[in-house]
Amino acid sequence: MNKAFVKEDAPEEEDAQPAAPALPHGAKNYMTRRGHDLLKAELAQLVKSERPALVQTVAWAAANGDRSENGDYIYGKKRLREIDRRIRFLMKRLESAEVVDPAAQENTGQVFFGATVTVCDAEGCEATYQIVGIDEADAGAGRISWISPLARALLRQAALLILDEGMANLDALAELQALQAVFRATEEQSLLMITHRLVGMELMDEILVMQKSRVVERGAHQELLEKGGLYYRMNELTEALVPAKTSAKRSG
Repeated sequence: MNKAFVKEDAPEEEDAQPAAPALPHGAKNYMTRRGHDLLKAELAQLVKSERPALVQTVAWAAANGDRSENGDYIYGKKRLREIDRRIRFLMKRLESAEVVDPAAQENTGQVFFGATVTVCDAEGCEATYQIVGIDEADAGAGRISWISPLARALLRQAALLILDEGMANLDALAELQALQAVFRATEEQSLLMITHRLVGMELMDEILVMQKSRVVERGAHQELLEKGGLYYRMNELTEALVPAKTSAKRSG
């Protein structure tokens, strides 16, 4: 049984997006050896190469007169602040890193951090993912963060998986693809999803529409569309934002 709670009001957008994903409170900063090496290489490149070269450029630009209208100076200072923030971030991430070597795991019959997992649905469609640290994640390359909804489903195999705005940072197409992957990995589990977006609602067995903390509509996707109520209007807004939205069907 898969159920979704749809909220009418979307959360307000923040003025500034964080430069990198934050670790959950109290969570360890797991990394694979590959991810750790990549962060170290980036830090070394910034400290030993890019920053010194930029400092020289800024010094040269500063000597060229009025700084208020000096594009090289203004951009250089801005970029220098960005580099310094990134350096501080990388140093903190590497300092707190707990490197996990998947090859050292003994219980290969269980999904663990760093593992590469292939999931298959009832129709035989396969997808392969590696579970990695949050700074290593690249969904397009098949690397998913260990705190992502799909990784949580693979790692825990709990009877009930709850996603509370779990994919809010993805665009509509990426969210739909992620939901399809979650369903492939959790066919023996129940899923409860709380969201303000109607992407992938065709996958749900039951949808509850909430307005001002009350359930105002309840039913399956097509059933709610035929009622022509609040869910129908919310779906129209979704279709307007994502005109080429891909339809999704849940197997099983």
